[in-house]
Amino acid sequence: SLERAHMGIFTELGVLYSKYKDEKLMEHIKLFWSRLNIRKMIKACELSAHWSELTFLYVHYEEFDNAALSMVAASVLFGVYGPRMQQRGVRLAGTPLADLIKAVSRSAASYSAPRLDRFEDSGGASDGAEESGDPRRTGVVRTAIEDMEEVLGPGVEPPKLATRDLLLVGSAIERNLAGAGGVRLVYESERSGDRVFVFEVHDAMQFTHFDSLGRYLPLLSGTRIEEELELGPARLGLVILGFDDRATVIIAIDVETAAEVADAIRPILRPGDSSPESNGSELS
Repeated sequence: SLERAHMGIFTELGVLYSKYKDEKLMEHIKLFWSRLNIRKMIKACELSAHWSELTFLYVHYEEFDNAALSMVAASVLFGVYGPRMQQRGVRLAGTPLADLIKAVSRSAASYSAPRLDRFEDSGGASDGAEESGDPRRTGVVRTAIEDMEEVLGPGVEPPKLATRDLLLVGSAIERNLAGAGGVRLVYESERSGDRVFVFEVHDAMQFTHFDSLGRYLPLLSGTRIEEELELGPARLGLVILGFDDRATVIIAIDVETAAEVADAIRPILRPGDSSPESNGSELS
């Protein structure tokens, strides 16, 4: 009989609900609040950030000031941390940005230099055309433009990074970058031979991540994320840029180089210049 059950049974069941089955927690507290060790239950609700249940307990414990404070804290913390707090089970529909990073990392690791005849067949460009200074006339750039038009639509061209001593040496269509289509562009430095990978991925808004305030958001236009990326034994630089129609992912020898390439691609919006932009660890 529940009438003779010890207070500890009701209390420990409530603690378990707060950790593992929080949808039943409020019902349990409302039914058995008079049979609970309320002080212990308050502690459990505080640890698990169950603000509505915490307020209910404070009211029945006749600590009305604490009840009011818990409502204020819930409002402030939810406004700052969003789904990481009470609504942590709520997620936007979309693909975690971390999945995209894994996909582009695999693509970069598997890269091998393309056959030259692919680009020669594409545009029939000669060495003289390349020396003319018009990048559109080179076979490599022309192939990259065709790849980008096929995946991203007309009007999108490969970034021009000659000012960073980086020349476009290859491109390839990626049909499945975490469920999205994209194009892998490969640049090389004439002086050092270092490679930089630039991935142009269709529809940035389908990817979701936590921003620096803990809010769970789609990859909005203007977003900028800088990270250090572990690729095998190497530690590389990673920068992600959000655009209206696409996401740009840059992988370089270090974060500084990746950031310089990002500045060349989008020199106007820098971290701190626009509120949607952010720096730091923001992956989900």
